[in-house]
Amino acid sequence: MSKDTYLSWVMGLVRKTQEGTSKTQDLANYAARILTFTTLGAGNLTLVARLLFSKDSAFAVERAITIVVISYPHAMRVAFLLAVAVSTSLAAR
Repeated sequence: MSKDTYLSWVMGLVRKTQEGTSKTQDLANYAARILTFTTLGAGNLTLVARLLFSKDSAFAVERAITIVVISYPHAMRVAFLLAVAVSTSLAAR
C-alpha cells in the first residue's frame, strides 16, 4: 500500500493513537481501579455484616450481589467515558 494514500494516513493515525496513553487515560484507569475495589469491598462487607447479624445466608448473598451489580457498572462507565473523550480529542487533531 502506498504511503501517500488516505487509508494509509488513517491507519497511521490510529496506530499512533493506540500506542500512547494520556494522563487523562491513566487517571481514568486509576479511578476505575479504585471504584472496582471499593465496589467489591462494599459487597464483601455487606455479605459479612448480613451473615453476622441476620444469619440468613440467602438474604446476605442477595444483598451483596445487589451492591456489586448496582455499583460496578458505574465504575466501568467512568473509565469508558474518559477513554472515549481521549480518543475523540486525539482523532480530532
